[in-house]
Amino acid sequence: MPRINRRLRAQEGSGRLTQPQHEQLLYGDPLGGGHAFENPREEATAWRANRSELLAERHMPGMRPAGYFRFELKCDPAPGWRAQIEELLKRELLDEAEILWAEDTYHCLDPNQPAELCKTFETVEGIRQLKLGADGLKSIAREFDLALLWHTWRGRAELAERYRTRAAAVREASGVTA
Repeated sequence: MPRINRRLRAQEGSGRLTQPQHEQLLYGDPLGGGHAFENPREEATAWRANRSELLAERHMPGMRPAGYFRFELKCDPAPGWRAQIEELLKRELLDEAEILWAEDTYHCLDPNQPAELCKTFETVEGIRQLKLGADGLKSIAREFDLALLWHTWRGRAELAERYRTRAAAVREASGVTA
């Protein structure tokens, strides 16, 4: 069976990327696996040439391409929206428009969320009745940790405390400590 070369080169100097290169700069790795670039320098050059287009592909607030983390923040790409928002928040890289977009998109960050939102997670008994698995509880605890950080940063003490309580209850229900 012939071997497919995943490192097809885009036209030199054109700024155009092959599909695997595009995927690597967006997601961290080509979706089919392997490496789309010959070396890190080639990848960095491709990032610089295509930065604007790749950043424009964001469909969710607080999300950045893998190339942004690698070549601008000099760190490994943060996995998932929660980790990315947390990283950008810590580095003060969210502008007001994106902050408002995030609060409009993610219910846990909304300053006008109803008090009933996630109320089930305020007690260990309520959480256990949901019969969620360990991975689900871990994910929910991370979301509540982000909401706590966000609302503290935005000066919303009441919402921050609500999420502190919920995160602690989720961890207690799952048997995991912070």
